[in-house]
Amino acid sequence: MTTSIIYSSSTGNTKSLAERIQSQLGADIYCGPITDEALAADVIYIGFWTMRYSCTPDIQKALAGMVGKKVFVFGTGGFGHGATFFEGVLKQVKAHIKPSNEIIGGFMCQGEVASSMRDMVKSRDAAMYETIAPSMDLAVSHPDADDFAALDAAVASAQA
Repeated sequence: MTTSIIYSSSTGNTKSLAERIQSQLGADIYCGPITDEALAADVIYIGFWTMRYSCTPDIQKALAGMVGKKVFVFGTGGFGHGATFFEGVLKQVKAHIKPSNEIIGGFMCQGEVASSMRDMVKSRDAAMYETIAPSMDLAVSHPDADDFAALDAAVASAQA
């Protein structure tokens, strides 16, 4: 059975989760951007950063194209925090996975929001920025040691 770890990461947060998963599963497992070879694996850990309460279009396309895979989804989000927010995003992401696949797990945590993204949100909608700024402020130190420990547990559970 082959395994790959693929991800989309604009700020490095999701990449750090992918690398942590790779350290658990083995350094010889592919870990990087989406490739046809990585998508051919039997077990795919696929990571995303949150965009519009879901994953990015490239990850949506990869998920929708999978058939007969074991899939573990993981991601980061800087505009929201807490179990309810993360579960909602994971639900939206999992909706892109065809029923022929088996979802073996999922994990999400906060990730630091790039200053350029904060500036863009602020310039487009100052009122919305004021609403989400506290959440973005909380995200500055994430992913942190607690996030990595929770990820480790989720990956171990998926392998059981």
